[in-house]
Amino acid sequence: MEIPSKVQPKRKLKKSATPSGVSHGKTSHNGEGALLSPGEVQRVIDQLRLHQHELESQNEELRRAQTELEASRNRYSDLYDFAPVGYFTLSRSGLITEVNLKGANLLGVDREFLLKKPFYFYVFKRDRPLFHAHRRSLFKEGKRALCEIRLQTKAGTPFYVQMESILIQDSSIGPVFRTVVSDITLRKQAEEERAQLLLREQMARSEAERICWRFTFLAEASETLSSSLDYETSLARVARLVVPYLADGCVVDLLQKDQTLRRVALAAADPSKEALGWDLIRRYPPKPGGPHPIGQVLQSGRSLVLSEISDQLIQALAQTPKHLKMARSLGLRSAIVVPLLARERVLGALSLLTAESDRRYGEEDLVLAKDLARRIAAAVDNARLYQEAQEEIAERKRAEEAIQAMNQTLQEKNLRIEEASRARNRFFSYMSHELKTPVNSIVGFTQLLKNGTYGPLSPKLAGAVGRIHNNAGDLIHLINNILDLAKLESGKKGVQAMEVDLRELVDRVFISFEPMLQEKGLSFQKEIGPGFPERFLTDPTQVRSILTNLLSNAVKFTERGEVRLRLDRWPEGSGVVLEISDTGVGISPEYRGRIFEEYEQRVVMKEVEGKYTGSTGLGLAIVKRMVDSFAGRVEVASVAGEGSTFTIFLPEQSPNELMPFHPSSE
Repeated sequence: MEIPSKVQPKRKLKKSATPSGVSHGKTSHNGEGALLSPGEVQRVIDQLRLHQHELESQNEELRRAQTELEASRNRYSDLYDFAPVGYFTLSRSGLITEVNLKGANLLGVDREFLLKKPFYFYVFKRDRPLFHAHRRSLFKEGKRALCEIRLQTKAGTPFYVQMESILIQDSSIGPVFRTVVSDITLRKQAEEERAQLLLREQMARSEAERICWRFTFLAEASETLSSSLDYETSLARVARLVVPYLADGCVVDLLQKDQTLRRVALAAADPSKEALGWDLIRRYPPKPGGPHPIGQVLQSGRSLVLSEISDQLIQALAQTPKHLKMARSLGLRSAIVVPLLARERVLGALSLLTAESDRRYGEEDLVLAKDLARRIAAAVDNARLYQEAQEEIAERKRAEEAIQAMNQTLQEKNLRIEEASRARNRFFSYMSHELKTPVNSIVGFTQLLKNGTYGPLSPKLAGAVGRIHNNAGDLIHLINNILDLAKLESGKKGVQAMEVDLRELVDRVFISFEPMLQEKGLSFQKEIGPGFPERFLTDPTQVRSILTNLLSNAVKFTERGEVRLRLDRWPEGSGVVLEISDTGVGISPEYRGRIFEEYEQRVVMKEVEGKYTGSTGLGLAIVKRMVDSFAGRVEVASVAGEGSTFTIFLPEQSPNELMPFHPSSE
């Protein structure tokens, strides 16, 4: 800082007013050797004091100016470092000589690391030519310049910036350019989004117009197709509708029942070609599965797009030279052939052709052609269904009249069958009651004979009496089965639930089979599971009948081994499991499904060691019906020659509730 001019003379005076020139006495010499009076000395001193005070004042001003300069420099540094934009100073070679904090933050690099590094390292690779052109232009023309490029962070993430640069002279390194770097990524994204929105809007408007035309066309086609059940007339109108908006020619071919092809509609922009098209189908009809595109579509059921119909293709399809000449005269350029599909059946084919317009078909045209083909196929199918329905109605009327006559005959036969069944059941019931009286007498007297009431019997006589007694017991069992079957069929036998001790019931049933087991030398095994209930709500009469029939079969068809009875709790709910197994003849697999049918058991029985083991086939049928009345189920496991196992699942019944029995459909 320069010193004011008024201070300079005083500095000269101060130099001359040294202590050597001032006497401590009352006089003093001046600079030329003359003595100064005390008054003059005092004036000099006063002037010096005044100049000293002015110097101190000027020094204070200098210190204040320096403080303000430091504050200004600090404010500039804060504004430079914490500016919202990046500041870079680049040398002519593109090295970074200065950068503020914002610039370093934009690049994601420490500011000290950036100094003396080439700036283009942080320019996106594709935009480096643009940056170099900007730098060369600035040094060449020296004018302020703008540039929008992409920079990239240290991690390689690109972002858009605007560089506003000026050229300045640096006293130490010469010309440099300073640039302000502003992040414009958001603006660029917004511009791109606006451009994309504009593009999408234009595409959407174009698509909407195309869809509107498509819907209008399809709506008109649908209205034409639905206007009449005479589909051939409707198809001719639709073909006229297609030409010339969608094609230069439109053809509809339908398959007949004998798989021959019949052309039902043809329209062309050039009327002279229509007659040629009819003549071609008459002379050279395509065949399903043949090389012709229509034949391929009819065979595969898939659409075919011929973007370009070449002369080589026409030559390959021509059957004769005349056929080739006729086909070439059509001047076809492109074609779409779409199958007419309804209910997964190919009804025919729709062909769209171009010639004069020189249009080429693509996938977008195929979508519209398929949509039109679906509507045509539905119209054809509906018309045919209507025709078939009319024929079916007429046939149904004839069938209904025949069925009514048959129903009347069947009703009369059913009445006779029901009457015969009732008569049979009445006869069975009457005869069973009548037979049980003499049979019971036979059982009683033979038991007395076996007990020795009338005296001792010889071994041979005792054996004969025992057989009479056993056969009489079998006869009673058969009579009881006939009575049960008659009651079941008449619906008179229901489920009467009461509390029963099943263990005791099983023991009473077993007592009646003990003589037969001893006679055959069979062992009897009884197993009771830990969860088997002490008391159980069920119908004891029917449970006794089920056990009796199953044990009777087990003993009857087992010649050696054992009969086992297992009682357990039903794991799936409140109920019990009764399982009867034996080591007898078993049941052949081919007959296993018929054993619960009435009178069918005899087909599975075989002779065992020459002994007759036949049966009426009523026992298992009665078991199945009684188990059904309990809402239970029965399962069978058997191996021929090794034995059988019958497992009964019985749910617990409600107390004191009489459940009506409905005869099984089996």
